[in-house]
This record gives sequence, structure tokens and C-alpha cells, in this order.
Amino acid sequence: MILLLTFGIFMQVQAARTAYCPKLTVPRALSNNMQCSDFVAQKHIHVQLPKANFRGSDLTHSDWHQSQFHQAIFSYTVMDRMSAQKIDFTESLLMAAKGHAAHFDYSDFSKANLSESNFQGSRFAGAKFVQSNLQKADLRYSDLRFANFTNADLRGANLEKTIWQGAIFSGALIDGNTKLPFDQERSKDFGIVRK
Repeated sequence: MILLLTFGIFMQVQAARTAYCPKLTVPRALSNNMQCSDFVAQKHIHVQLPKANFRGSDLTHSDWHQSQFHQAIFSYTVMDRMSAQKIDFTESLLMAAKGHAAHFDYSDFSKANLSESNFQGSRFAGAKFVQSNLQKADLRYSDLRFANFTNADLRGANLEKTIWQGAIFSGALIDGNTKLPFDQERSKDFGIVRK
């Protein structure tokens, strides 16, 4: 059973890799255009790459601790088990990115677009999602303790079975397709707006 599950996740990652980039290249140096690059298991700490393009790249098992990626592009990027604590992802594009069991504790995703992304089982403790677009994002089984979703768009998002103690949802938007870690009837108690 575990072997089949592991194989299934591997095939999903492979599909994500080849859907946008049929071939990945290992970059010789960091630059602002790293589209379709292979960063598997690489370590880059305190990197300053605002507006960088990582579209379609593979960042599996890589470490980018305390880096700055303001307004960067991570769409269709694979981030499985990526270590990215205290990262500035503000106003970045992470649409359709995939990152299972990744660590994003205390990272800032304010005004970022994470629509249709899949970060199941990832850690976002203390992360900021202020005014972020999380439409149809999948955060099931994730650690969202003390995360800030103030004015975030959670329409169609899945936050079921998350650890959410201390999380802030004030002004967040939901719809009938949003799956919260608590009953939607309680959403008004948290300042959530239903549209």
C-alpha cells in the first residue's frame, strides 16, 4: 500500500514536471531567469532574487531559507519537501505550484497568487497570506497554526484536516465550495465573509 502511494505521488510529481517543462536543466549560476531548472537537493540560503522566474522548475528537497523572492514566478513549480522558512514570497505567482510536505514556516505570501496550487501536508506555521489569492488551493493536512489569512480569497480552497489553532481568518472570502477546518456555520465567528 505504501509503495503504491509513494509511486502515485512520484507519478504526480513527474506529471507536474513534464506538463510545463519536458526537460529540466541544472543552472550554472543563479539569475533572474531560471525557468525549467533543476534545483533538486540544492542549498541556497539568504538569496536575493526579486522578480525571478522559476516557472516549471523542480525545487524538491532544496533549501532556500530566509531568501527574498518578492514578485517572483513559481507557477507549475514542484516544491516537494522544500525548506523555505522565513521567505518573502510577497506578490509572487505560485499558481498551480505543487509542494507536498514542504516547510514554509513564517514565510510571507501577502498579495501572492496561490490559486489552484497543491501544498498538502506542508507547514505554514506563522505564515502570512494577507490579501492572497488561494482560490481552489489545496492545503489539506497542513500546519496552519498562527497563519494570517486576513482578507485572503479562499473561494473553493480546501483547508480540511489542518492544524489551525491561532490562525486569523478576518475578512477572508469563502464560497459554497470552500472546505474549512471547522463548520462553515462558524465562519462568521472568525470574521469570514461568504460570497
